[in-house]
Amino acid sequence: MISGGVNGYGSFVHCIRESLSSGGGGGGFISRFSEHLPLTPGRDFVGAIVARGRSVAQFKPGDLVWGAIPPSESGGSHTDYVVTTEKAIAHKPRNLSNVEAASLPYVGLTAWAAISTFGELTAQSAYKKRVLILGADEDVGCFAVQLLRYWGAEVTATTCSSAGSSPDWLQTLTEEGVKCPQQDSEHFLANYSGEEAFDFILDASISSTVARRHYQLLSKAKLQQNGEGDQSQVLHSKTVYVTLSSPLLGGLDCLEATGDSAHLSDGGELGTGTVADAISDSLSGVQKSGVGAGAPGGLRFRWATYLPNPKALQHIGDLVERGAIRPFTAGAPGAATVYDFDRAPEAYQLVAERPTTLSGERVVLSNL
Repeated sequence: MISGGVNGYGSFVHCIRESLSSGGGGGGFISRFSEHLPLTPGRDFVGAIVARGRSVAQFKPGDLVWGAIPPSESGGSHTDYVVTTEKAIAHKPRNLSNVEAASLPYVGLTAWAAISTFGELTAQSAYKKRVLILGADEDVGCFAVQLLRYWGAEVTATTCSSAGSSPDWLQTLTEEGVKCPQQDSEHFLANYSGEEAFDFILDASISSTVARRHYQLLSKAKLQQNGEGDQSQVLHSKTVYVTLSSPLLGGLDCLEATGDSAHLSDGGELGTGTVADAISDSLSGVQKSGVGAGAPGGLRFRWATYLPNPKALQHIGDLVERGAIRPFTAGAPGAATVYDFDRAPEAYQLVAERPTTLSGERVVLSNL
């Protein structure tokens, strides 16, 4: 079994470790999860089927598959064997190694949900749309850039790194029509002087702090209006803004793991409410905000999250086999930081320190 998804769970495990080592002794975590221990984290995986249920018709033992375990299912992928439903898997793309494939399912489905489910873009409606990806050097952003470019959108991709430090793989996409300004995301938003506003903005930043700064810059932006003398702006009245960093869901993993509400952000300028409210807003895909002064009813602001989607996973595999989507990992196609299962604590620590050590790099666990 090859398991990806360490990236998505490094902070989760880090919260548990902090709780258990704190003065409180991790009481919240123990009280909430004692009946579920041992707790196995992890989402994406690649492996061969060893057995199937009687009602499973699409797959058979020996099939090499990839997939992502939905958060609603118990257990995780960082283990020797995974038990899941056929709705969570698809046949692995034949042109990828197991390590390459392990870096894509959860990331790909998260990007798909942000763009298609919450952003309401399709291969048809995305054509010629002006799209801005903030945090394109992160894993979800990398996937989103490639998918939207394939769908015919006019993509501008910015990074969360310092100016001029875009990874080489992102620069190669400029040859395929992607615009990559030599500015980080914050400078780009603060100094935007393009001719037209964007129809769709996806903030794929993994840092809630960076995402909050992006929001603050957008909240100050004026809307592009028709009329002589008006300056170009990043927004217009129908711009859809999707972020992966909900003001409350950003701390939800820590809350569930530790039972400590102190890990939840206070919302700040992004808004306030209960966890239930945040989940409801995310699932509905529509949340109005005050971004863009003067916007009729407010900019269409949406919080996106991973959603299981077997048809999308199969389609992603088809796009990979066509070469439309490439697993740009660790700065180069096909590369990744791979740890044996017995070194999982080191992998989690690396991801917990990601803001200073990694940028869009995937970490993979392998027991092969």
